Amino acid sequence: MATSEVSGRLQQVGGTMTGVISRMEARSLLHRAQDPVDRRIWRIWLTDAGRALEKELPPVATDIRDQMLKGFSAAEQQQFSHFIDRAIANLDSPL
Repeated sequence: MATSEVSGRLQQVGGTMTGVISRMEARSLLHRAQDPVDRRIWRIWLTDAGRALEKELPPVATDIRDQMLKGFSAAEQQQFSHFIDRAIANLDSPL
């Protein structure tokens, strides 16, 4: 998958995602290489170690989210999510 597609799916800012990918590569969780046809594109693949975490991490993230939002009403959770989306969009805006 192209790194830009990963960033888009996760709604991450490119520079932020590059750092995350670099750290994951340093921990041997993924492999990164330039596309042989279009050298502007970088592609990434999970390693076996990365695939192992693919099943382990979503429940951990869900538990953390649930703990963080404990006591928030559904409306408050939706509003919080909206605020976070707006904050992330601000990071995409030029300074």
